[in-house]
This record gives sequence, structure tokens and C-alpha cells, in this order.
Amino acid sequence: MLFAKIAVELMRMLFATAVLMLVAFLVGYDVHHWGGLVASVGLSVVFGSALMWVFLTLGVVMKNAQSVQAMGFLVLMPLQFGSSIFAPTASMPGWLRSFTDYNPLSALADTARGLMEGGPVAHDLWVTLIWSVGLTAVMAPVAIHKFRTKA
Repeated sequence: MLFAKIAVELMRMLFATAVLMLVAFLVGYDVHHWGGLVASVGLSVVFGSALMWVFLTLGVVMKNAQSVQAMGFLVLMPLQFGSSIFAPTASMPGWLRSFTDYNPLSALADTARGLMEGGPVAHDLWVTLIWSVGLTAVMAPVAIHKFRTKA
């Protein structure tokens, strides 16, 4: 059941990504490396599926949907706004830059930019893959165990 939920969420994520890319192309985004675009989407799927195990665990452990939503916000908000997604890290104060340098969303965003625009990707790619494997290795067994004991 948990794997089916991940599959459904991945399909929803891919649909949302397709809509986002369509809008980007309509407003004039020019892809320099099409293979890099496909690789970026693939890497996002890998990281997204790893992150889903965190939220599946929250869904099994928490008592209601509102609690899961609140906890999800507490997890994602610092990761999103404390990353290089919206602003370059060079423009950030030192304390925030330290957090941003170890943020998995920064590594994912920097890898995607490098793949699509051309540029260095090796370090950030490995960081993203390590985070993905680590999150899955830790959270998947927890989610499965909690699901089995609750069901």
C-alpha cells in the first residue's frame, strides 16, 4: 500500500512538473541541454521519492491530516527558504550560508541548474544521491514498520 502511494504521488509530481515546464517554455525559457533537463527531472524523482518516506512516516504516526500538514510545513519550510532555490548563497549571511551549504534542496537545485545550463554538477549530484539513499534507508523501514503495527 505504501509503495502504491509513492507511485501515485510520483505520477502527480511528474504531471505538475510537466505543467511547470510547459509554462516555462511558453514564457520563453530556453533549454541549453535537453539531456540535462531529463536528468534533472529524474534526479528530482529520486529525491522526491526519498522525501516521501518522511511524509509517509508522518502520515502513519500522526493522528489526523491537519497534524501531518503542520509537521510537513515545519519540515519543508526551512528546507525551501534556507536553500539556494530562490537566491544565490553568496548573497546570504554567514549563518544562513552554513545551513544552506548542507541543505539537500540546495544540492538538488544546484545540480539541476548545472545539468540544464551547463556547469559543474559532480559534488552536488553526489550530495543529492547520498541524501536520497540516506532518507530512504532510514525512513522506509520506519514507515513500513509503523504501517504494519498500526494496520
